[in-house]
Amino acid sequence: MASIESVLTETRVFPPSETFVKQANVPGMDAYRALCNKAESDYEGFWADLARQHISWHKPFSRILDESQAPFYKWFDDGLLNVSYNCLDRHLATKGDKTALIFEADDGTVTKVSYKELHARVCQFANGLKSLGVAQGDRVIVYMPMSIEAVVAMQACARIGAIHSVVFGGFSAKSLFERIEDARAKLIVTADESLRGGKAVPLKHAVDEALKMGDTSCVERVVVYRRSGGAVDWTSERILTPQTIGSGFVGFAWDLGTDGRRAAQQAEARIQADRNRLAIERELRELESAVRDTRDAAAERLDALDTARAAVGQAEENLRIRRQQFDAGRATSEDVLDAQALLTRQRATLAVALYQAHTRRAELQELMGLPLEALAAVTR
Repeated sequence: MASIESVLTETRVFPPSETFVKQANVPGMDAYRALCNKAESDYEGFWADLARQHISWHKPFSRILDESQAPFYKWFDDGLLNVSYNCLDRHLATKGDKTALIFEADDGTVTKVSYKELHARVCQFANGLKSLGVAQGDRVIVYMPMSIEAVVAMQACARIGAIHSVVFGGFSAKSLFERIEDARAKLIVTADESLRGGKAVPLKHAVDEALKMGDTSCVERVVVYRRSGGAVDWTSERILTPQTIGSGFVGFAWDLGTDGRRAAQQAEARIQADRNRLAIERELRELESAVRDTRDAAAERLDALDTARAAVGQAEENLRIRRQQFDAGRATSEDVLDAQALLTRQRATLAVALYQAHTRRAELQELMGLPLEALAAVTR
């Protein structure tokens, strides 16, 4: 029997260009091996470094890995972050105009959204959800077609701390009901219809059916994205009063009359108070960080000042000894001159240290509003 010759073996190597190597996160095998070695020798430190470099923390973590309840491990559990902030806000300064999402619809239409545009839409929808009473810890069902709006809905939930449960848009009303019941969802985000393979799939109708299958009293509101513009039933007994809460979305809530409007006004006041509180907390964190950094720098300068003073004292003592030795004939004039030159250099170093310490203490005084004589207790 004739042997089979394989022509699929490839032994050639195609090295990347120098330009590509320079911009790569891991620019070669040496860097890759160094990365692996670091992970093997200090895996906690390895992941902590990456977490600090690539994640923005509202409250930095102090504990890397909690193994106290193994095998239920917790990483960075005392830190605080916001997923939506890390997805969007941290990129606005450098990548605001860069494309964040490219969406190709069922009919081939391509839509591109920049980080700035996506951020604005997410913030708009997040504020809309808050105006409907959705708060941190509330459960939200996202029953959406593939679309940019689905990403907006998920990001908005993450932004305000709501727990979102994504239900595939192809699931039946019964499957949707089971997930509503399990999560005890407060709100559902859906669309009028989904478009797949040239066909319209009625999502809003499935929501209406799901809400009739059992105890769904937990659901207070349904938010609908007008994806296709197709005919849907807007008159369900659960769904009464529409209000626009975001581009393309329509929110529906119970008609609560005067009490409801008063509650909405109170909710808006609480939202504004939360915004003000968060802004103040952010400013305080920035000020505390600046004070901490400046205080540490001032302490370092004072330590350097103490070191410089000690060095001057040693140089003065050395010069005194050299002069005594010169008078006794045990040292030359060059030895005395060298000692004098050393003393001059140490005094110059002391002068620099004095200036730097004074500058740092003045900066700290400006930040903390303390008189200079009161800073000793802060910097020592």
